[in-house]
Amino acid sequence: MDILEYLDAYDIYNALYNLNYRLNLVINDVRVSKRVHLFSNVDESQFNFMCNEILPQIQDRILSLVIAHNSRIHTLTVIFNSLERFTSLRKLTLIDIETKIDLKNILAKQQQLSSIDISTYKIDNEMLISDICGMIICEKLPRLKECSLSFRNNCIFKNVTTSYIKYLTIGWCSMTELIVLLHHTPTLKTLNIRYLHDYDFSTLDDTNLVVKILNVFLYCVPFNNIELLLKHMSKLKSVTIKGHLDDYNYTDGQQWQTLLTSFLPLLEIFSVNINVATSISSTGDLLASFQTEFWQFQWHLEVECRYKRHLILILNGKRNVSQQEAPD
Repeated sequence: MDILEYLDAYDIYNALYNLNYRLNLVINDVRVSKRVHLFSNVDESQFNFMCNEILPQIQDRILSLVIAHNSRIHTLTVIFNSLERFTSLRKLTLIDIETKIDLKNILAKQQQLSSIDISTYKIDNEMLISDICGMIICEKLPRLKECSLSFRNNCIFKNVTTSYIKYLTIGWCSMTELIVLLHHTPTLKTLNIRYLHDYDFSTLDDTNLVVKILNVFLYCVPFNNIELLLKHMSKLKSVTIKGHLDDYNYTDGQQWQTLLTSFLPLLEIFSVNINVATSISSTGDLLASFQTEFWQFQWHLEVECRYKRHLILILNGKRNVSQQEAPD
């Protein structure tokens, strides 16, 4: 019976329901939680079957719900009173929403949610994006621990309030908006940013960040700006940086060494994969900067560097813990 919890409710009912009495008892067992995935490949007849035949039977046992398309999101909120009857719902994924109205109604009835995923290329209005971000990253959803936000435009965080979220993925964000966000997420531990751009040197001195894992793709962010950001993330254990950049300082092993030594004492994983726009095609000095005693003895570091219209630098490093803990 446990295996049913890993299968989609539509597949279970479509394949097994009414085959025999015993199977009906098993799939309708109140101890079996359900996952419902209404992706775009679910046609209208399947969607109507779910709404009319399946969901009314399992609405109080649905743990995870995925809905694609604005019209279907609206239909479900109308039929099930903003999902108020989905009392066990913990994870909600909305794909291609176009407005905030239905989301606002859902969140008002689903304050027990622990995970929210919004992915839409139908919204590019910054005011609307700001409203949606403010509705999710806020003190009104005290149990929310995991969130993913991806729009056609920048995530805007000027309306967010204190949130105790721990795991956050952002689609597209400016450095300015990221700094605003970090002032309101004191418990954030894992931060993934698919596209971080521009620069902002605003201070983070009044924060006490506990981020342990950072994965980010950078576009034209100056080295001293990412340096400033990392200096306020002293709890980091893993950093992965990718990107297209125009600052040659990202290739300087001595600057990275100073940053890691002075501000990131707990770092265990250090990964860089970047393209740097530069006319400097010689890689000798660059490689030498990653061959100091620090890199050779405190880290297991693999370095790959080549020039092909841009300078391509790939670093894969893992701290040598035994060497780090050895007495002086």
